[in-house]
Amino acid sequence: MQVQPEGLSGDGARLRALAGELDTIRAVLAREIAADEGWERDDEAGRQLGESLEPNGEITMDLFSQVVTQLSGTADDVEATGRLAAETDGGMKA
Repeated sequence: MQVQPEGLSGDGARLRALAGELDTIRAVLAREIAADEGWERDDEAGRQLGESLEPNGEITMDLFSQVVTQLSGTADDVEATGRLAAETDGGMKA
């Protein structure tokens, strides 16, 4: 069985194309692996932050409670201001 030169050049071209596709896949996988490693570092940093806050859990909860109280107070103030504005507008129209 003899191999024809055209067959070799066609096979070579296909092999080069496949090699190029493999390089592309390798590059994509390398980026995905790097991204996963980045997420793992972020997860580890978050875990460490959580652990560092644990001993101060009571302080953290107190601070969180103060923030929520302040925000709800702000919401109440906004609601009261809106009511006052509506009453004032209503009073001016009469």
